[in-house]
Amino acid sequence: MNDTVDISVIIPTYNRASLLARALNSVLNQTYRSIEVIVVDDGSQDGTEESVKRINDKRIRYIKHEKNRGVSAARNTGIDKAKSNYIAFLDSDDEWLPDKLGKQIQVFKDLDSSYGVVYSDHKDLAERSGVSMTASKINRDGNIFYNLLRLLMFVSPTCCIVRRECFDMVGVFDEDININVREDTDMFLRIAKLYKFKYVDECLAIVHHDAPFSLASDIEVVISSLVALFDKYRADIISDKSALTNFNLAIGHNMCKAGKFAEGRKYLWRSIRADPLDVRAYVSYVVSLINPGNYNRLFTLYGNMKHSAGKNRPD
Repeated sequence: MNDTVDISVIIPTYNRASLLARALNSVLNQTYRSIEVIVVDDGSQDGTEESVKRINDKRIRYIKHEKNRGVSAARNTGIDKAKSNYIAFLDSDDEWLPDKLGKQIQVFKDLDSSYGVVYSDHKDLAERSGVSMTASKINRDGNIFYNLLRLLMFVSPTCCIVRRECFDMVGVFDEDININVREDTDMFLRIAKLYKFKYVDECLAIVHHDAPFSLASDIEVVISSLVALFDKYRADIISDKSALTNFNLAIGHNMCKAGKFAEGRKYLWRSIRADPLDVRAYVSYVVSLINPGNYNRLFTLYGNMKHSAGKNRPD
């Protein structure tokens, strides 16, 4: 590894030329300077290459895939080309606050080798709805595998620095399994089986939602991703009541959002069977029966209220 570069920042992007400059500038303006920035263009056709090359900074390395291969492949290309012992990820529609890397790397260098990831709080910003919220505070330190599994992920790649050796131990992002918007959940679950996580209780990043070309806005992709994760971690999920409850609730809720009420109710009923005292699935089940036409509207209002209160719900 190149000891003169402490952190390799990997930015995967696809047809986001209009947003990429914001992300790049937030990296280049970091108070911590010992970095390289690897922009992996996953086959863009919107002038992304020209947009990157207009920024005159020798720390930027630009790599282009000849065809679109997906965000996992783009991140893997970045990992392969990275020169440092620490990897930071930034989605091309997100941004960092100026002292993000400096604060996190200082924490990392004070930890022993049992820690694989240092990550922070962040602000979620939904452009269309105007809703702004921060992640809720929960136990996020140490061995957090089952916390990740129960909450269907609360670590965003945009908020992390990862020790390079983690990828040598658990492998890179899975390009084959159809988990699309949950490829990061899969990766952090694999890392969490072997390494501890350290949480920095500060908002150091902004995660934008409702941006153009966001896979997370496609409800069918969300459903298929959740089902794929369930299949991959079935033994772990079945062994934990909270994880089993939340996965079935999330799949059922999203199926109802997609108008697949009969199938969605099957998953909601499985959630109820897993934990009969959890009222969330009952609410979704009843709403899907008595007022299916307003299901999305009611839960959008409910979700906005919960986000404003800083609470989590499976989504």
